[in-house]
Amino acid sequence: MISFVKATKSLTDIPKPNLRKILLRDLFERISILYKAKFKETGVKFEMEIVPTDLSIEADMELIEQVIINIFQNALEAMQETSTPRLSITARINESDHVQISISDTGKGISDEVLERIFLPFYSTKANNSGIGLSLSQQIMIAASCTARSKF
Repeated sequence: MISFVKATKSLTDIPKPNLRKILLRDLFERISILYKAKFKETGVKFEMEIVPTDLSIEADMELIEQVIINIFQNALEAMQETSTPRLSITARINESDHVQISISDTGKGISDEVLERIFLPFYSTKANNSGIGLSLSQQIMIAASCTARSKF
């Protein structure tokens, strides 16, 4: 019951984003340093690409970092039985002139049935998992998006 209350609280207590200019190179390097030992231990080939190299965003460093870490954790779990695990993160300007961050891995993928539910709070395909990671990540990105729009 305590873990349920904590999980519910984390979904409702997202701090107001503290937006500032972040060089994506700095953000990606911080996260890659955090995962360096794990990548080596699991044999994951990590790739990072940022075009242009000085690309930046207005975001809350801690919140966006939390989202990327959650996605990396899911990717590592999805690649556990992959013979050539590879995780890549890229950032570039898309056709709509927005910064797009993409994360891809060589894991087993997500079925359409699961894909429909992955952002639902407390939904998980893993035993002993709270199922709040992707839901929390989505809420963070929505909060950041709304804050960014209201600044302009």
